[in-house]
Amino acid sequence: MSQDLLKAAFVIGFLMAWVGYACVILSILFPFLFGGIWWNSLSQPYSERLRRASLFWSEYLQTIGKSRWNRRGQVLIASGLSVLILTGLAWFVLRIIER
Repeated sequence: MSQDLLKAAFVIGFLMAWVGYACVILSILFPFLFGGIWWNSLSQPYSERLRRASLFWSEYLQTIGKSRWNRRGQVLIASGLSVLILTGLAWFVLRIIER
């Protein structure tokens, strides 16, 4: 019974962390790909594309963590990792108690 609960907690923690990482990555990629930075510069020289991309990234790094998806992703990552840590501690304690 306790092993089943630990397995379920592990899966839930892993999925929460995974979805959180996906939210953070998508909150970075969507403005870059669909905000006109990438698609509107495909016909320009490579140096101009790099210049526009570097301007985007420098502006993005100054405002990182302010989008809703990024904040939700950070909360999910923190919650998932906390569940994984607590699951590991509970598994360790149960292993000690069983012996």
